[in-house]
Amino acid sequence: MTFHSQTMVSFNAIVVAMSSLFVHMPEGAIYNCSDIFHKVEVNDTTPIGHVVVTTTGNITQFNGCGNFLELSNGKLVLKSKLTTLCADELPLCRFDTSDCSKTNILLLLTIVRTAYYNISYKEENYTVSITENTKNATLLQIGSDRLGVNLAMGNCYNGDETSWERQKSFALKTESVPFFWRASRNRNSLYTYGNIDYEKRTEYALTIEGTYVGIHGSATTTIFVEIIDEDDQNPTFNIKDGIDYRLDIAEGDNATVNRPYTTTPVLSAYDQDFGINATIKYKLRTITPSAGAHLFTIDPDKGTVNVAEVLDYEKQSNYRLIIEAYQVDNPQSRTAQATINVNVIDIDDHKPFFRPDVDEVVLLEHSAVGTHVYNVKALDTDAGENGFITYRIIVNTEAFELLKIDNISASLNVKDPAKIDRENQEIITVIIEPLTQHGEAGQNNLTVNIRLEDINDNNPVFGIPDLSEFSLTYVNQSAGTSIGKVEATDKDTGDNALLDYEIVNGTMNAGNCNNDSPFILNKTTGFIVMSRSNLPCDGYRFVVQACDNPNNPIARRCSISTVAVARKANETVDNPRLDINVTESVTIDTYVAQLTCGGTGLTYKVIPNIAAVPFGVSPSGILKTTGVLDRENISTYEFLVQAYQYGQVKCNFNISINILDVNDNAPEFHPDTYILYLGNPTEKGLSVGTVRASDSDIGDNGIVKYSFTTRRLDQNGHSYFINGSSGEISLVNQDHVRDIEQLGVIAADQGTPRYKASAVVYVISGDGATSSVPLNTPLQKGQITNKQEIFERGISEILNQSVVILHVDAYEKSPHRSRIFITPTEKSVETSTLVRQVYNNYEEIRTLFYFALECADTKNSDSDLGAREIGLIVMAVAILVGTTIAMVFISRQYNRTKQTLRPVTVMWKQKLKTSSRKRR
Repeated sequence: MTFHSQTMVSFNAIVVAMSSLFVHMPEGAIYNCSDIFHKVEVNDTTPIGHVVVTTTGNITQFNGCGNFLELSNGKLVLKSKLTTLCADELPLCRFDTSDCSKTNILLLLTIVRTAYYNISYKEENYTVSITENTKNATLLQIGSDRLGVNLAMGNCYNGDETSWERQKSFALKTESVPFFWRASRNRNSLYTYGNIDYEKRTEYALTIEGTYVGIHGSATTTIFVEIIDEDDQNPTFNIKDGIDYRLDIAEGDNATVNRPYTTTPVLSAYDQDFGINATIKYKLRTITPSAGAHLFTIDPDKGTVNVAEVLDYEKQSNYRLIIEAYQVDNPQSRTAQATINVNVIDIDDHKPFFRPDVDEVVLLEHSAVGTHVYNVKALDTDAGENGFITYRIIVNTEAFELLKIDNISASLNVKDPAKIDRENQEIITVIIEPLTQHGEAGQNNLTVNIRLEDINDNNPVFGIPDLSEFSLTYVNQSAGTSIGKVEATDKDTGDNALLDYEIVNGTMNAGNCNNDSPFILNKTTGFIVMSRSNLPCDGYRFVVQACDNPNNPIARRCSISTVAVARKANETVDNPRLDINVTESVTIDTYVAQLTCGGTGLTYKVIPNIAAVPFGVSPSGILKTTGVLDRENISTYEFLVQAYQYGQVKCNFNISINILDVNDNAPEFHPDTYILYLGNPTEKGLSVGTVRASDSDIGDNGIVKYSFTTRRLDQNGHSYFINGSSGEISLVNQDHVRDIEQLGVIAADQGTPRYKASAVVYVISGDGATSSVPLNTPLQKGQITNKQEIFERGISEILNQSVVILHVDAYEKSPHRSRIFITPTEKSVETSTLVRQVYNNYEEIRTLFYFALECADTKNSDSDLGAREIGLIVMAVAILVGTTIAMVFISRQYNRTKQTLRPVTVMWKQKLKTSSRKRR
């Protein structure tokens, strides 16, 4: 039983149960002795024990119905379920009653079918086989006995389908299939309907529903229809229609000869009759051009291509091979064809070039970003990737850019609209260079001359330098007299620069006079003439408009200007002079003065004698600051303010503003590092040099006083003095002058608040050299020159800066026997930098010299030694000096970290001082 049948059984049981609950069953069919026949209809859901027949008296006896009725209390009642009976009408029964004279009364009992029955098929599914291409309306033989599907109901079926004579009905429930059920009362009535194609579908599952006429309930079964393939399809290649196979073979390569080639995609054909699957083989049909017929062969089984000779791209770059695939069992009619395109691969032996190499195009100025300008396409006789071309702009890269279209062409587009301005440059030349795929330059460049066409992108400009309006005058002339003209210019060309003038309606203003317009403005020339004589007002003011005339009226541009017309009168112009003091620290928009010029309708304009002044005048005549005042930049402003009344000057104010100083600048040293040379001091109070600091302020704010950062007195009693007013530095005590001294100097102004600046002064003993630093040594000149490279290396290690000894001077007296002058090997190192390095490492340099001195003294004390001994001593001295340099370097490194070697350095210094005292 199928799942559908099981579901239907459950549903039928529920319906039966509900029928027993809701169907009204009358308590018996009363027989009233009216006829010899008594007909009774009984619902098949009537329960056992239900009274079927009753009389006014009792039923005394009955026969023939014992299988389903019984006598109980003088009534015939149901003793078995009627749903188990297969007949709709039961056999005739007879009964007698106690109150009727009639006997052997016939009882005809009819079953009324209302219940849902368990209907099923003999088999859960059936199988049918047909070949594809079966004709329409062909009957399918269902089942093994070909009698069709077989329907049964409950226990009424005993193997013989005729055991219950109720009619059956069948229907195909599966939609959109090439089948139909022709006769619903025929259990073998499935026919074909439509195209049966194995290549589209190999099997169908059809659902058949069966019912009994007049009986509740149904059953379904499945008929599986298997489609059998026929040889009705040609072979087909494994590519889509319109697509060819491809085979790339390099030219001039012997390795390509007599070897199998596999196409792209791999050439393959198959039989579309999948159920038959015949063997496929291949052969060459034609080769184009025919001159290449001897070059190619094909493997009949694998479909690979063989080349007989080396190919030449210049002779033939492409061959077209027509391939046929055929079925071995039907080679004449079952065939298919495909094309193999054989491409001979070129080598990259040509460079791209332009022809022509000069062209001209027209472009609207300020075209939008991305606007196409020119199609760039060079030529390259190479093929494939060897013929790919890229491009780059080598002139005018800011205004234009290249956008790749494909592998051989590009589009020249606008990159920056602001750079393509006809008013600045009417023709722009762009030069484009072609490149191979490897980045090599082509044979020539392309020059594109782009001529810019004008667009209406400029407004008319009225020519009124330094003024905001046209100022015209008139006397009592008659009508038609010209009093002047307005004029504007436009940077565009053609109609875009052709201007029309007009007076803007409603702008005429004549104070308390009649406000009608007594002037006529010529549309094309801009001349203004009087429309009537004896004008009633002293002044008029109105607005004129200048508009260009582009082809598109929407793009029209206009500008306006004010025209002031005044009656010319013989009045004296007021020319007051104002001298004003303003402190430089005031903020913008600070009140300066009130300018007064009698009359109404006044306007004010600042007319400076210099480029601009940080002052402005309000409409009410108040002079205010409009910018930052800096006395150190400009201390005095001289300018003119004019008051206009109806376009004529009524007052001239000659303004002189003196900017008062505040202490807003600190002193500045120039330079901030000084190098002073002491020479050979012989007297107290010797001047060493002067430092200078300047202050941009004036008065006490600009007076500078000098002092040392600390009192310059070292441990040997050396001291220096600085003059507080002049900055002159002098030596207080000439004894025990150090080779190099560092002084800190402060310059302070006398203003409020007080500002300071500082400088560093290095005082070097001896005469100065341009770019060298002098150092006194306890060694003789020869001792220095003989080991000059050793000393240069030692000093360079100490300073961490490569230096050389420029020259050596000899002294005749102690303690200094010589003076060396060192200079950096790198020219970029400033002298002040070297001096600072020497000062910071002065003690280590002195240690180097005194160690060398002790070694030299030891050698001189042994005067009886021979040449061999002297040589050994010199070698030892060299080793000792080298060791000393290393020790000094190590000492310096330790001093820079935690100064763990400081006791050793102190010992060296003490030893050097003792030696120095002995030599003095």
